[in-house]
Amino acid sequence: MLPALRKSIMNVLPDMAENVIVKRFRAFSITIKDVWVDGSWDENYLVELVGLDKTEEIMNSVVVGKLGIPLASRCNFCTYGHTESLNHVLCNGSIAIKVWKTAAITLGITHVYGLSWWSTVMQWLDVFKKLSHRGVLLSLIPSIITWHLWMRRCKARMENSAESVANVWLVVKVWIRKISSLMVKQWPISARDEVILRALEVPYIDRARVIPKLVYWRKPAEGWIKLNVDGCCRGNPGSCGGGGVIRDVRGIFKGDFSSSFGHGTNNEVELRALLAGISLCKELGFNQINIENDSTLIVSWLSSRKCTAWYLWDYWVDLLILLIDVHFTINHQLREGNSATDFPARRGEEDNNNTSLDFNSLPRKLKGILRLDKAGLPQFRWYPACYHGFPPPQVRPINKIGRKSLMDK
Repeated sequence: MLPALRKSIMNVLPDMAENVIVKRFRAFSITIKDVWVDGSWDENYLVELVGLDKTEEIMNSVVVGKLGIPLASRCNFCTYGHTESLNHVLCNGSIAIKVWKTAAITLGITHVYGLSWWSTVMQWLDVFKKLSHRGVLLSLIPSIITWHLWMRRCKARMENSAESVANVWLVVKVWIRKISSLMVKQWPISARDEVILRALEVPYIDRARVIPKLVYWRKPAEGWIKLNVDGCCRGNPGSCGGGGVIRDVRGIFKGDFSSSFGHGTNNEVELRALLAGISLCKELGFNQINIENDSTLIVSWLSSRKCTAWYLWDYWVDLLILLIDVHFTINHQLREGNSATDFPARRGEEDNNNTSLDFNSLPRKLKGILRLDKAGLPQFRWYPACYHGFPPPQVRPINKIGRKSLMDK
């Protein structure tokens, strides 16, 4: 009798479990079968219907093991051993709560406890939806936290090794730094952004804050003249021209030139501008020339006596021949220190070919720059202020001396 009775009870258990009422409305009721979808609990729907505590109670108390529905595992890695559900592992378990709390305190935001995992993620995304360096980075934190909480669960279950809250948060910060290093676009940093990024130990460049560097034009040594040259190319390739300024040991203007080069590339125009400047110096009888150029490539070519652009070799050979009987030095100059060449270079790009030996015929602004250089007053170069071991970029000048043996190599 007892086995038969037991068998009959087991036969009706599925119908009994499926028809357990979760929530009753005036016109209808929600039962277990309405919140069991594709072999698992619809936890978000349950939480929405009855709240988080009631959801845990239903999942723990409803007998589903005999219905072909696997019982959820007991969580062995939290204080109270709750059912190992999605919300418990990723949001409401003792470890998950501490990780989310640590993140909220670090970022200075309010974390609402008792929500489902999905609601928690959406809440965080709403907080950081603004487009900023901080917003883009921190909107990724819910995904990173979720992933590493799940990795912690898997490692604890498979390897019996449970990571601490501090270790999980450390891994989250490491991943935030990795993602930040891959970000190409930078946004202005507010005071709050700065505090948060420092708390996360994320290196960043505050492009809204800059520090000045003084850039000087230096007079040449006694017996030498200084040739500053520059190229101007509107597009690469595009219409191009070059120009330069010649000054003596006292900074006195000796001549300038503008040359139009038609259509070409930026490297071509820099090389042809140098060629035109050396030609003018030789026409004026100068054979000890201190050359300054803001193109590191041209400085490198002339210092090593080797042009790596095959399509410019014709101009390169002409330059080497021109320098056979010339003593010269070649230095890199920052754009600000080479600003006197901007005007003649732009005139050349605008299809104006001109040589001037009269200071009074120069444009007013160019005369002002030449007077500042002669007086030894600096131009300002603005560098972005950098933090966390990222120093401002340094440009090292290249000083090389060429002699008549240029053609020997």
